[in-house]
Amino acid sequence: MARIGRSGPLLLGLALSACYVGPGGSADTDEGGTDSDGTANPDDPEDLPGNLCGEAGPEIPDLRRLSVAQYDNTLRDLLADAPGVFEGVQSLAAALPVDGEGTTFSNMDNRLAGRHIDTWFAVGTAVGDAMLADDAVLTALAGNCATSPEIDDQCLESFVSDFGLRVHRRPLSDDDLNGYLSLVSSERTGPENYRDIAVTMLISPRFVYHFEVDGSPASDRADILVLDGYEIASRLSYHFWQSMPDDELFAAAADGSLNDEAGYQEQLERLLESDRARETTEGFYREWFIAREFGGLADTPAFRTFSEDLSTFAGDPVAVGDALRDAMRDELDALTSYYTFEQDGAVSDLLTTNLSFTDSPLLAELYGVEPWDGTGQPPEFAPGQRAGVHTRAATLVTGDHTTNPIHRGVDIQHRLLCTDIPAPTPDQLPPDAFDPPPLDPSMTTRERIDAKTGDALCMSCHTFINPFGHTLEAYDGLGRFRETERVIDGNGDVLAELPIDASATLAGLADDAVVSGPVELADVVANDEAYLHCFAKHYFEFTYRREPTEGDNDACVMESIETQAGDGTIRSALAEIALQTEFRIRGVE
Repeated sequence: MARIGRSGPLLLGLALSACYVGPGGSADTDEGGTDSDGTANPDDPEDLPGNLCGEAGPEIPDLRRLSVAQYDNTLRDLLADAPGVFEGVQSLAAALPVDGEGTTFSNMDNRLAGRHIDTWFAVGTAVGDAMLADDAVLTALAGNCATSPEIDDQCLESFVSDFGLRVHRRPLSDDDLNGYLSLVSSERTGPENYRDIAVTMLISPRFVYHFEVDGSPASDRADILVLDGYEIASRLSYHFWQSMPDDELFAAAADGSLNDEAGYQEQLERLLESDRARETTEGFYREWFIAREFGGLADTPAFRTFSEDLSTFAGDPVAVGDALRDAMRDELDALTSYYTFEQDGAVSDLLTTNLSFTDSPLLAELYGVEPWDGTGQPPEFAPGQRAGVHTRAATLVTGDHTTNPIHRGVDIQHRLLCTDIPAPTPDQLPPDAFDPPPLDPSMTTRERIDAKTGDALCMSCHTFINPFGHTLEAYDGLGRFRETERVIDGNGDVLAELPIDASATLAGLADDAVVSGPVELADVVANDEAYLHCFAKHYFEFTYRREPTEGDNDACVMESIETQAGDGTIRSALAEIALQTEFRIRGVE
């Protein structure tokens, strides 16, 4: 038999295309379903689960690679029983390009670079080498029989079938099985052959990509494929867990219960109840609500004056900044999880709650509340001070003594209302467009921003930006509630203390509602239909890893999520997308 050695798998890695499945495999199975062994069954049409939302059916999806987070999590779960292997390859996997450039959610990034292929190869090779170096690893992945220096055909076939099912996330077809076994060479020892097969599997597109080519054609729609149990298991697990299916999902796929409505509901509920679903949902909320990374605390005379009344800010500003960043993220996680999983919370609660969820003395001092111990009713903020996620430090902090009402206003419009405010063209921008307005001890930040953007050309957009940002001037650059603004110069001298005006007329919302500050802003936005629509749009993007199209089908799915978000709980809205027919089918050409 021909052997693929240490450099051979790289050639397979370069074959990343929709046409390639694995050694001897084929992706051309769209015209039929699959039997339990993974082989195509073109004469097994199926009824659509539920009712198709739109008439056109789902779009034909692009071949999508695992996101960086999904790849890491899949490696962790695949190698869970192999002692020390995942920990050993984490540094190699860290070389993958970071997802998320130019996308709302990082998992929408489907770019492929040479560094992806090189990293996948390096990780696969390291796993294979660990199998050779440590019998405990080889045994964990292939069984006791794999340690024999002699080639054991039955043991090898069992390894290819069992490990291959977990790597491919479906049973191997006869072609796949024979393709991997064709790599065995009598010139190599038994363990060396296991190593070669494992490396090849771990750079197979079936591992690093989401393949959805198995299933049955719909009985009355030739352009729709009803996914088989293994494809459904992967969709569920990668959506709610960002990782491969566990043993129970694989078992439900094997016995057919995932294609039964009751069995599907049972697994959906199980996944939603898990800690992994919480982690995934926390990731969704973080990317939705936190528009930009917190870069740490400024080490300047102005910031030292600005923060001199905070006892916990004395000392190393880098260490304090790291602790503050973690505390802010933890608070956002606690808030969103509380209303999503612990209470029957509504989507509006995310914007209107006046409860504090931080357990950090550092952040609690900023807020003027006691840290929450995680039990009982969380502490309440003083009336009129805070309401919802957009009034928490995680979405407000700049780390400096200054604020940026324009950034804050844009974040509200883009993140919470999905308002499309086009970026100005270069010829529309004055030379100093991105420079902060000059310091003036007689003017607040709000007044200086309005003066800078007050001409007619600027106000065509800033009418819809500035007012939202101005309501959040009730919070300083650390997210502290304030009624006055201290004007501090670069030397750290306080030049003036001016009253804050956080009132605004919200152009475009609720008949241009007039609000007195951020709490009233929260109430207006939370009850505006644009917010519910924005939630549905973002959750669609997070689920399907793409922008919704203008077709009726995507609009219908988002409308179903929006209805659940408006009439039901957050949790029911999260479940709704997996209950749609579109979640269990795909379009085919």
